[in-house]
Amino acid sequence: MARKTFKRSGIRRDRNLSDLSNKQEALNNLLDTLVDGLDSTFITQDLDSIRNLFSNNMTSENYQSVIGSAVENTTANGINLPAFPRITYQNRLDRFKIYAGTPIYNGGDGLTANYFNSDQVVLTGSTDPTVDNIFSGVSTALPIPSDTFWENGNFDYTGKLHPQSVNSSGGVKWEGFFVPIETGVHNFYVDSTQGFTADFQADGYVSGVGTYTEYLNIGFTTTLGGSTAAQDGTITIIPADSIKYIGLGMSVTGPGINPGSYISAESEGGIDRTTGVITLSNDEYESPIDYQVTTPGTYNFTFFRDSGESASSSFPTQVLNAFTPYRIKFRFYVDPNASTGSGIDRSININFSTPSGNTSTDLRYTYLYSLFYDFNNPGSFNEFVNKSVLFGGGSIGGNGLSQYVSVETTKKVDIKYQPKTNLDSIRRSPVSYTGSVVAGSPVINVSDTTNLEIGNYVFSNELPYQGSRITDIIINESIIVETLPTSTNSNSNLTVIDHRGFIRRATTTGIYQDGNGKGVLSLQKITNVDLPEECVMISSYTSAYTVARKSSSTNGVPYGTTYLEFNPYVAAGGSYDTYFYYSRGLVDESLTPFCNPSLTRCLMASSNVAAGNIQIPVENTYGIQTGWKVQGFQFQDGTTINSIGSNPPRVTLSKVTAKNIVTGGNFTVTNASDPVSDDRQLCCPPTDTSPPFNPTLDGLETTPAEPNLRIENGNIVFYALGGNVDDAKISDYLETDFANNRLQIKVGDGRIFNILCV
Repeated sequence: MARKTFKRSGIRRDRNLSDLSNKQEALNNLLDTLVDGLDSTFITQDLDSIRNLFSNNMTSENYQSVIGSAVENTTANGINLPAFPRITYQNRLDRFKIYAGTPIYNGGDGLTANYFNSDQVVLTGSTDPTVDNIFSGVSTALPIPSDTFWENGNFDYTGKLHPQSVNSSGGVKWEGFFVPIETGVHNFYVDSTQGFTADFQADGYVSGVGTYTEYLNIGFTTTLGGSTAAQDGTITIIPADSIKYIGLGMSVTGPGINPGSYISAESEGGIDRTTGVITLSNDEYESPIDYQVTTPGTYNFTFFRDSGESASSSFPTQVLNAFTPYRIKFRFYVDPNASTGSGIDRSININFSTPSGNTSTDLRYTYLYSLFYDFNNPGSFNEFVNKSVLFGGGSIGGNGLSQYVSVETTKKVDIKYQPKTNLDSIRRSPVSYTGSVVAGSPVINVSDTTNLEIGNYVFSNELPYQGSRITDIIINESIIVETLPTSTNSNSNLTVIDHRGFIRRATTTGIYQDGNGKGVLSLQKITNVDLPEECVMISSYTSAYTVARKSSSTNGVPYGTTYLEFNPYVAAGGSYDTYFYYSRGLVDESLTPFCNPSLTRCLMASSNVAAGNIQIPVENTYGIQTGWKVQGFQFQDGTTINSIGSNPPRVTLSKVTAKNIVTGGNFTVTNASDPVSDDRQLCCPPTDTSPPFNPTLDGLETTPAEPNLRIENGNIVFYALGGNVDDAKISDYLETDFANNRLQIKVGDGRIFNILCV
């Protein structure tokens, strides 16, 4: 701390900060002496780079621990230089997140592995999906504990399948969850020298039985029925789904099949899982024509291989939704009829490909989760990373480091809601899409996704009546919907509409004209569901929209249930799909509990009503009763409803109106009895914004109750001027004082006051 003497006088007066009232100038004087040179200056702005720096419980040891931790790049000459732009610890945490996986996704622990001894490999051949047709849970040996050892899905067993196995035979069942990090179709590839199966979660599975679809069940010998054609070189398996028992590399025998025929890799032949067609190969012949079938027909064919010989196959999944867990199961077993010697090759290799991947790759454990993994509690590290606020950017490694880029805008978000006006304005183009829908599956295969948006509503006969929203789109492949289909159709007609402002869909029938000249229609599908006032109604029976209002009780139908009133009336028979949209973009429902429809209604005048009348024609009298209070600037305090009329709808008041009411003017009627909050005018914002003036075609006009003030020939003319006057401060002025910028005002009791104008 500086001494008092320094504060008082300083070393030099021109460097004494206390002698200057401008602190910035004082600091500049002090800093400028630190730089030598005629053209050099050092001012306070030069310190901006270190402003706002402060210590936060950091010690010298803390700082020393990060010495030499800057990320460096190696140049072509082998020289290490610091990376630019600088890579912060936050950037490195971002990168670590990529390596460790996207918690909680792509950060799995592997499938649950259950091991079986040789006497538990039963191969029952059962088709019951609830029965394990490979393994039996009963063993004469001690049970083997399960684990989650998986690594990259490549298993080569040189000894026992598990250290506690009785011998080198037996099997393994891996089961758990697969979590994709991309939306789309995934392919799985299995290659094994022993028997194997592959099951994946059934499309549309929710819970209960029917968890899996069995895609592969390849053993050592199987006989299947199939048809052949002359000089064709193929076998069509019947039924086609039996092709799951056949793998590439298996040999084939049967009527008309030359010895040595087998199913080769896809490049030479292969398996078509959709049609069930198998293309044969034979190394003894130069051309397929030499070993093609000579006796076409339908026969039984045997497919076989020896234990230790490789067989492979693959299968595609349905479209998977990113970051959604799917059940998956693989089984591997050693041929129980073969020798148990260690010389037999016992291996299985499981790969997969993603929608964006061109080739298959190892199925690493990070994509797989154990059977009892708790997805609701992913662990403290995942929770930490998920909640971290990540900053920074740029690439790490190589010579292509990108610069940090900041993007900002001062333009406000400008979103205008345009009410829909016809059916074409709400339907996505093309008018109808065709898709393959599976009951219980959120994936709908669509070959054309043009103009579709996430959030759009989809309607079809296979979906619930109110449709489903699109949550994801795979371009020209499929859409993911929120509400699951209830039935299956490979050629479903889909109607997709705009979701902005959409309320609900209804089927309209029984359209007729009521006694007031308005149309009334029945909403069969939304019985007892309330619709907002003034909603826009769009239907296929008219090319234009109409503003719909709820039907009045004069039609003999309870308010707010199954009928809707619309204007203009359009005569139409039959049944039509009708879509309701909000008529305005901002919908505030915060007052809904306060503005309970059973206690408060908004009425709208159907024609002009001059002040001093007690009867008001209104658009409707829905749900109101006599004795209700009438509120609004047009009415006197204490006004209530004396009577309610129909044809046309009208209300008669207990007191005459205090202001003019124009057509479309909104006002409130309420039966609320709370002495504190029975004012419900907030529930019905006035559509007439003229108070306290009268609305006219030329503009606003003052009323007799509010005398006007106007300018005539440059003079201010007013009907009356009121104010509080203190008699003790009144002075007498002569008429000649008008020349001295004084304005004389004569009040009702004969006194004259003068206002001094300055």
